[in-house]
Amino acid sequence: MLYTYFFPTFTPLTTCKLTKQNTIFIGLLTILSTTFSAYSQAGPDPGLAKYYYKKGNYPEAIRIYNQALKTEGEDAQHNYYIGLCYLKSEINPQKALQYFNIAYNQSKRKKTIPFYLAKAHMHHLNYTEAKSYFYEYSKDIFQILNFKLKKEAKRMILLCDDAKGLLAQPVDVEIVNLGDKINTEYPDYYPYFFEKDSTLFFTTRRPKKGTGLEFDGLYQSDIFYDVLKEDGFEVAKEMDKINTKLDEQMAGLSSDRKIYIYIDHINEYGNIHEYIEREPNAYRRNKDFVVLSNPKELTASVYISKNGNKIYYSSNAKGGKGGYDIFYREKLSTTGWSVPKSLNINTPFDEGFPFLSPDEKTLYFCSNGLPGMGGFDLYKSEWNDATQTWGEPVNLGYPINTPSDEKFIWFMSDMKSAFISGYRKEGFGYSDIYQVIFK
Repeated sequence: MLYTYFFPTFTPLTTCKLTKQNTIFIGLLTILSTTFSAYSQAGPDPGLAKYYYKKGNYPEAIRIYNQALKTEGEDAQHNYYIGLCYLKSEINPQKALQYFNIAYNQSKRKKTIPFYLAKAHMHHLNYTEAKSYFYEYSKDIFQILNFKLKKEAKRMILLCDDAKGLLAQPVDVEIVNLGDKINTEYPDYYPYFFEKDSTLFFTTRRPKKGTGLEFDGLYQSDIFYDVLKEDGFEVAKEMDKINTKLDEQMAGLSSDRKIYIYIDHINEYGNIHEYIEREPNAYRRNKDFVVLSNPKELTASVYISKNGNKIYYSSNAKGGKGGYDIFYREKLSTTGWSVPKSLNINTPFDEGFPFLSPDEKTLYFCSNGLPGMGGFDLYKSEWNDATQTWGEPVNLGYPINTPSDEKFIWFMSDMKSAFISGYRKEGFGYSDIYQVIFK
């Protein structure tokens, strides 16, 4: 399961790998669903809803909890978990606020509600209110043992001030949804655009013939492509020579039209594989590409320089600052590569999806460890020849970044427009693909 579209096993990027154990779980889930069906006909079972919540099937958990609210009346626990489902899945994170408000105003409520109520306010750009609830939670002496959440609340208090500053100075851009020939009510994300023949490659979790829902309530991830004509995009098509009944997602695109795929299969996952085009939109895997292969590490995305001699990639490999970091390797010979080097812009949190400007002097990337709007934001950093380091990261600003997760950007060669993906309330459902036009 690769949605949360970012880093495999990525925090918001939480990824469940389709391993043998997960295959067994899917069978168990089917048995449990059958077992509970007779009971659920008599009434919704909150226990089953919580089970789905813990396994990441937020749509099904929301459905059952809502049924329980109709039959049992308002309940702090049910509202709390519905709010969490909306926040964690980004089905519609704005809807979380109404449920957390109800849970907050009831006497028998969880002590962590102020924290998540603050998160919900962020999705409405209510950073002043969010800051007050983060502060309330951070001062709760009864939450002293919840060190991680208390520490995060204190960090979010500072971030709310950063976000208000970004809101006060929006960047001059136009953000255009690419429309229903590309986007669906399902997650659509990671748009890579090949300018020479105007082809857009992207990842989607839409249904297709012969597939079913995975344990998170969504379909598996596949790679689609679309061609931009004079009158707009055609209807997106599946890359059937690459897709399987398991998970594949876009992770990179080179200047010579090689594509890089993250594979999440039962017997293979966690690394980037290179595919070479043999005929139009028909690719085969290059088994000699092993520069990023390490069974003990996960690699989420890759950027290949124009001459093919440099690789920037995001990985949870050792040698970084924690979480996912961006690393750099340089080709030393026809067979050898330099040792990985962690970039100085990395934080103890997650960084990913590196993209370099044509002159390779500006690095674009995502992070959830720098000042921003909340969650993952997009940043840029300028190369400093004097110090041979990357400069202080600069947030790309609002409305490019939002309180939801922005993790991906792919620029056109003139740097005047770019493609991004993420949840926005004007979209079709989950994550959509957009074009950003810089004024």
